[in-house]
Amino acid sequence: MMQQGHPPVASDNKRDKVSDEEWKRACQFRTSVERWLDTKQKTRAQAEAHAEELHVSPATFYRLVQRYIKKPNTSCFLHSSKKTMPRTGRLTKDQEALMTSTIDTHYLNKRRPTLASAYNELRVDCQLKNIPLPSISAFRKRILSVAPKTVCSKRFSVKHANEKYKLEQGHFPYAEYPLQCIQIDHTPTDRHLVDPENRCVIGRAFLTTAIDCYSRACLGYYVSFAHPSTLSVAMCLTHAVLRKDKWLLKRRISAPWPMHGLPGIIHTDNAKEFRRNLFVRDCQEYGISVLFRPLGQPNFGGTVESWIRNMNRQNHGQPGSTRSPPNKNSDYNPEKDACLTLSELDRRWALFITGVYHNKVHTEIGMPPMAKFEQGLQIMYEKYGKTSREPEDPDRFLLDFLPQVTRTVQKYGVRFNHIEYDGEILDHLLNMGEKRSYTVRYDPRDISKLFIYVPSEQKYYPLVYRDKSLPPMSQYEYNIITREAERAGRALENETQIVESLLEMRRDTEKALKETKHHKRKRRQKALQPSNNPSTVPAINNGERAKHVDGNKLATTREADRDKGGRSEGRKAVYEFDPKILQTGIDLE
Repeated sequence: MMQQGHPPVASDNKRDKVSDEEWKRACQFRTSVERWLDTKQKTRAQAEAHAEELHVSPATFYRLVQRYIKKPNTSCFLHSSKKTMPRTGRLTKDQEALMTSTIDTHYLNKRRPTLASAYNELRVDCQLKNIPLPSISAFRKRILSVAPKTVCSKRFSVKHANEKYKLEQGHFPYAEYPLQCIQIDHTPTDRHLVDPENRCVIGRAFLTTAIDCYSRACLGYYVSFAHPSTLSVAMCLTHAVLRKDKWLLKRRISAPWPMHGLPGIIHTDNAKEFRRNLFVRDCQEYGISVLFRPLGQPNFGGTVESWIRNMNRQNHGQPGSTRSPPNKNSDYNPEKDACLTLSELDRRWALFITGVYHNKVHTEIGMPPMAKFEQGLQIMYEKYGKTSREPEDPDRFLLDFLPQVTRTVQKYGVRFNHIEYDGEILDHLLNMGEKRSYTVRYDPRDISKLFIYVPSEQKYYPLVYRDKSLPPMSQYEYNIITREAERAGRALENETQIVESLLEMRRDTEKALKETKHHKRKRRQKALQPSNNPSTVPAINNGERAKHVDGNKLATTREADRDKGGRSEGRKAVYEFDPKILQTGIDLE
């Protein structure tokens, strides 16, 4: 028996009698339904997008899917002409036109009014035009009949509607074997961290990660408090390409992480650190192509975006988690609950990647990323005759992706950030008598050493401080010194000022640490001191003798009062504290 509301299906011997337009529409239904059934992860938004494409409601689209499952042919989408006729409503044309006008004017706008508010506007318009007011249920049905994508675009934005309801045509980019294409992206972590010395809250770190598009394996990552930059990309790419045995040993991790090798394509967004010509050329030097996703379309980077969400989800429910998106109505303060340092978070993520993520079945590929990567290496060799590539000089690979400047060699050496550097190779370059500019690489984490590239030898040579009294510092520290110097009205022109500024900064830091520890100690001592209010001092039972602490430090006056024949002080206790008790935390009980 056919359910009520379902149009009867045309028989097979009548399919040649339908019009070309009806048959074409039935073919469109079948194409859309088959695409939906081929999708592994089905969502409500995708169903609404299919319904929008077919100009039907989501409920009708679901019925079409069930109809095709029961009878998988094109004829199942053909209806009799009687049932395909639109249903005639009970409302007049004036009521329908007024509701349509009210919805367009008072509901579909960026102020996003409620249905009740729009219905009140309809009430006013009906009274002004002397038209009977339709019921609110009829008005609600007219709103629900508007395409969801249209509602989203007019009440929010066209971009948001396209992101929510646009059909994603498979995965991009396609990969047929491991390391053919990887995706790199940045994100702030959903967790507050503390400093390792005083356990004070510092803030959230930034994560840069590289994901293999074929196996969904994590090839490498880099986490730091510094905002995403050229250094973040260089460190992440180096971690992804090189072997990780020493890296895991340093973090006391026994689980394997065999993924490594030079990728064929790096797929990124359009951030400035990726758009630099130097980064593109450095990649091309190692046979790596750089591919940028279309502007404003993050779905093209869905592989790495999905992995980032998965990683941040591991922080949710843990101490210091921001619980993205944060709940404004919650009393939970993640900064007060933060407990992990940057190195502890780094090790925690490494344990999760090597021990859990790589060995757990991935829903999109149907197997663990570790097994998929190993399987892909065999396919890569047997089908394409390729093996994973590795850089010949691992140390130079990192140098080739570090930030660079152009400098000339002078008698004093090489000057960078108003600091002079020297090295054995500089004498040779000066004796050549050829004045030219050289490429100098530097690590922003430690600018005490530079690396000058000699084209004739195709090799980097280290340069160190000319003034040996200069302490190691980062580019961040140097920038702070420069700003403070400019604020004080002087310029940094020699190393003496740099040393003085560094020493002054460190003295201020040590002083601040001492002050912080002193105030914390005072608060703890104050919390342990007895109150002056007698009611807060615990009374000792008359029938019990108080315990002595360190001989005569704590006793009652009950015996003394009894010798004197008095009872006025018999119910009071006198406490004598040893200062050592406050320091050692000895329990008075």
